[in-house]
Amino acid sequence: NPKASLIPFLKERHVNHRSMHRWMSEKGYSVRLAKQQIRLLQAEARKECSEATAKDTGMMFLPMEMPSDSVCPENYLFGITLTFPNGTIVTIKKGSAKSVMHLMKLYEKEDLLCLD
Repeated sequence: NPKASLIPFLKERHVNHRSMHRWMSEKGYSVRLAKQQIRLLQAEARKECSEATAKDTGMMFLPMEMPSDSVCPENYLFGITLTFPNGTIVTIKKGSAKSVMHLMKLYEKEDLLCLD
């Protein structure tokens, strides 16, 4: 709970706040840093949950960057659809032959050969 406070916790356990604060400082601990870490972990958990939700919907769009080196227009492939045994369908609007082969090799590493 980001709104949690150390003082009530210490009172419940009959621990002196000043002694605890001194001990935490010696060990390099801080309530502020602990709360930051909790917030980061909660944000990661929410992100993982939203990614799982996107997978459950059966459709997910991944941003892809164009390669930094220039590709000749005749080396582009358009309107490619790849179907993998696990049911994943990848549609590529525009991509170089090299990038499409790289994508297929990534799936082959996972033992999911392309059907198309």
